Amino acid sequence: MTKLHRKKATAMRYQLWPEFSKRIRVRDKRCLVDGHGFGVCGGVLHASHFYPKGSHPLLMLFPLNCCAMCARHHLFWWHRNPVEAWQWYVHVIPHTWRDQLECMRMNALGRKGMTEAELRAEWEAWGI
Repeated sequence: MTKLHRKKATAMRYQLWPEFSKRIRVRDKRCLVDGHGFGVCGGVLHASHFYPKGSHPLLMLFPLNCCAMCARHHLFWWHRNPVEAWQWYVHVIPHTWRDQLECMRMNALGRKGMTEAELRAEWEAWGI
């Protein structure tokens, strides 16, 4: 992949991010960190990545790499307490979801060059 193609692929991912983020928030409907399961933490929902988009850019738009978190949990817990956050992830996120995400992480290079249509088809396949 040439430098120009990489720039275009990166630009496309960032153009699709707002729509993808909205789909994640609609899918989850509440902050998944909320221990009570009733969304009582409230606040604005963010789509948060399990594997960071900086170090795993090809997973940026993969549905199993994101979940909804309120702004408080996303910004002041998830990003500031990585060990505790990862323990929560292992305890709360279903084993099958984690396994599929790990497989995708290991094979992320297969996602290089995905078109917008292919990404949208993938979102539909994952129900978002």
